[in-house]
Amino acid sequence: KEGDYVTQGQTIGVMGSTGEVTGQHLHFELHKGSWNVNKSNAVNPLDYLGKGDGGGTTDPSNKPLQPKGLG
Repeated sequence: KEGDYVTQGQTIGVMGSTGEVTGQHLHFELHKGSWNVNKSNAVNPLDYLGKGDGGGTTDPSNKPLQPKGLG
């Protein structure tokens, strides 16, 4: 929720398929200030990710998963 702090490697979202969708997905948006329908204060989350020890997973033995059903 607003004001919470997150740490590197912490789960902040889960993929799913609710509503009228054709597959699982996750929406992730970062805004400076309050969200608005025009998204005029949306910022690129890549500017904020990986600021810790180089980004990525906290467990170097983990490999990224490939989405199923694509390609």
